[in-house]
Amino acid sequence: YKGLELKIRAYNETPLNDKKIKLYEAGECYEDQNKYYKIVKSLNLEKRIILDFEFKNTADIQKIFSASDIVAQTYHKATQSGITPLAYHYQKPLLVSDIEGLKAPIILDQTGLIVKKESKSIAGGICEILDKKNHKWITYLSATSVYGDHKGKWVNEKSDVSPTSLNGINRLNVEKSWMSLANYK
Repeated sequence: YKGLELKIRAYNETPLNDKKIKLYEAGECYEDQNKYYKIVKSLNLEKRIILDFEFKNTADIQKIFSASDIVAQTYHKATQSGITPLAYHYQKPLLVSDIEGLKAPIILDQTGLIVKKESKSIAGGICEILDKKNHKWITYLSATSVYGDHKGKWVNEKSDVSPTSLNGINRLNVEKSWMSLANYK
């Protein structure tokens, strides 16, 4: 029901088959695991696909989501998924099947991509999300040191910047670099 066979087959489809992108599929499998291992082997994808069907505790989940670039839910049917709020929490873009239970939040807030339940569409969607031009946000946490000494007065993002420390100068330079990438005005 989770469409894992579609996700595996997607790694053998253009344009994903030429990319150096790996799939790490984690979590308990409530059906015959061997059928998935057989698909991976038949497509010669053992070096690109890791199937880890063990139970994952909270610490494991944190590591997996932190290391991931995308969350792909290629389900055949679902009314909802507990994975979706985790993807939101870790600010990971979602790729979901075109089924009502999964696509509703994506349509509402544009946090991912909806694809057909077919491996070629999934392959294209994964590549599209991972294309840097499609990232919707970049987060950089700066510090008040970019504002310099304002003699105890309040500062905010509209205050003049005049860093006095090396750390403040370096952070301001990084901010300017990030803003130029986004054509920030």
